[in-house]
Amino acid sequence: MPPCRFPLHALLIWLAVALATPSGTATHQGLDLPDRTPVGDREYGDAACRQLAGWLAEFGHQGNFLTSSLVADYSERVGKVAAKTTGRSERALEARLLLLEAAGWKLTEYDAPGVASTIRELAQAELVERLKPGRGNGFFDWLMEEVTPHPDRYGLEVRVVNLFALNARMEMRSSASPEVEQILVALMMSGRDPEPLVRSTALDFLAERTDPFVSDYFLGELERGKIAPETFVDHLRRLEANSAQAAETWWERRGARVQTYVRGGLEAEDWRRASKALAVAPELETASIVPFLIQGLGVWDARAGVGGRLRVMSEYAEALERLTGLDHGVRADTWARWWQAETADGTYPATPPLEERATFFGLAPRSDRVLFVIDRSGSMRQSYRSSPSRYAAAVEALVYTLRDLGPDAQFQVVLFSTEAERFRPELTRATPANLERLEEWATGRGVGGGTDLRAGFEAAFPGLESGALAPTDIPYDSVYVLCDGETGSPAWVAPWLLEHNVQARLTFHCVNLGGTPAGALEALAAGSGGAFVRHD
Repeated sequence: MPPCRFPLHALLIWLAVALATPSGTATHQGLDLPDRTPVGDREYGDAACRQLAGWLAEFGHQGNFLTSSLVADYSERVGKVAAKTTGRSERALEARLLLLEAAGWKLTEYDAPGVASTIRELAQAELVERLKPGRGNGFFDWLMEEVTPHPDRYGLEVRVVNLFALNARMEMRSSASPEVEQILVALMMSGRDPEPLVRSTALDFLAERTDPFVSDYFLGELERGKIAPETFVDHLRRLEANSAQAAETWWERRGARVQTYVRGGLEAEDWRRASKALAVAPELETASIVPFLIQGLGVWDARAGVGGRLRVMSEYAEALERLTGLDHGVRADTWARWWQAETADGTYPATPPLEERATFFGLAPRSDRVLFVIDRSGSMRQSYRSSPSRYAAAVEALVYTLRDLGPDAQFQVVLFSTEAERFRPELTRATPANLERLEEWATGRGVGGGTDLRAGFEAAFPGLESGALAPTDIPYDSVYVLCDGETGSPAWVAPWLLEHNVQARLTFHCVNLGGTPAGALEALAAGSGGAFVRHD
């Protein structure tokens, strides 16, 4: 690796000083860039920029619904602006900014399905072309020197696209680019940019880097509770896939810290802390951690009535299964007898038969504090197999699954379409009487309206966005989301998970009951360690 030109401590000092500039109207190399002036209302000195800005103002709202002739027209206009980005003149700088804005066009508008993705993709392709080594040094230097240190001077979309551009340039290089890696880390550590979308984007790009410096950063953030353990594990697996030798060397240096993190959380009274430890446990050597997993499983089995108990016990069983290849369920005594026979070089006890459990469209809940978020939009009236509608099938599966969990389980149900509503203000026990009331309530609501999953989340977690509800006060530990189609852009999911779910530790299991792709559902499941199933 080439020597690092920006030591991390110096970079953090530089970033703190650079970010101290007041927000508002800023001047960059003589170019006045108003902070929030709409693209279509801005004055441009270059004709190509005026034409592209006018096109965006007139047609930019159409997104994926552009005609082929409009796409061709837009592509030509973007190309002309991209060609004007060379040099340091005022017109070159305004062309650069406009290209960045086109590459992030309506990135944060979550309501319309696939909004503006064609517009973004074409502009991003031109941006990458301008950043290629040998032709994009001026553009790249401008991003590093003018855009990155001053996030308060740019809109959210530009800040996100800037990270995309830095990462794209890094991937073009044949050698590592530690200065860019450290800038991404500094943006995360400084906390200066309040937007979760910026921080989650930086985190995603960092997770792909296979540098020991980044691995150490992720371990520190894991220990401080700033990132989800799944993010840490995913990064380590990328490191091993890239270089088994580098991964082995890293484990030799840092393995003891990982072991301490896991063992310190296995028997914690807080189910969230135990869950985080269990997510990392399978990365350790089997002989070093299995006895502690078996012991911890027994401890949690004895904690009757404690919130999160069934969720944690199922995660103990999953961790043991991944480490051993065996399935002894959540029976700590059976696991203990197996381990005694294993260490004594004896015979293994037979695996007990698995208990048959009801499933919610193939997903078997292992929780006694569960939330269901169910789509009741107009498209849910379509028939589904033997049921008169998708919605009727969802209600039937919901009630059947809760009945199987038993009267000690507690649940909440949120129905959403254009708006959303909760079954009860608080968690409700799954008694026969309550399930009868639930079925009557859900059936009586019927179907209609659009598919606004964000409305469902606002009803499911009231006060979370405003800060009135702390993530660790969320009463559920598992969430089952059912929807029959597209819920809008999934761009909100990663920021939401980073902002709230690192501490809340919810697992989202998602069911797509229709054939329409549902990117938000897949992102929720993948980002929280849950399952995603599609039933066409």
